[in-house]
Amino acid sequence: MTVKTADEATIAFFAQLKEPTEIRDPQGRVLGFFTPSNVQPLTEAEVRSLFDIENASRVLDSEKGTGSSLTDVWNRIKTKANA
Repeated sequence: MTVKTADEATIAFFAQLKEPTEIRDPQGRVLGFFTPSNVQPLTEAEVRSLFDIENASRVLDSEKGTGSSLTDVWNRIKTKANA
């Protein structure tokens, strides 16, 4: 890993960030991701609380067979691109 030292303006910019943040240039290109050092990773229990596996299973069961094939998706994209 490379280590760089930030100037005061950069320090002020990053000091305002309180959560993991995607950093982009003025054209919208992703430069990288910044996570403040005081941000702690979620515990397994916190991650589990964000995802309801029973509901995901119900949705999967109810939507099984209702999607489109990859070929159909690509054909729709190509059709719209040529319109």
